[in-house]
Amino acid sequence: MDRSQAETDLSFEEAYNRLEEVVRRLEEEALPLEEALALYERGIDLARHCQALLDRTELRITQLIEEGNEIHEEPFEPESGGGR
Repeated sequence: MDRSQAETDLSFEEAYNRLEEVVRRLEEEALPLEEALALYERGIDLARHCQALLDRTELRITQLIEEGNEIHEEPFEPESGGGR
């Protein structure tokens, strides 16, 4: 299994922690260009994986709506005007 396949099997928390480590290394270490580029590409892959997991999770979130004496579920729709 190659690294990119292994990283797509990571939980959000694991991928995010690895992404933070990549960013830390890029910011703090004097790396050769090729190593820095490889780390940058790995960071991009990890960031995309984290975003995909967040997108899938968002699709699964429902909100409970109370109408009168009844409660029912509806798909969650975030308020617009936010960050993305």
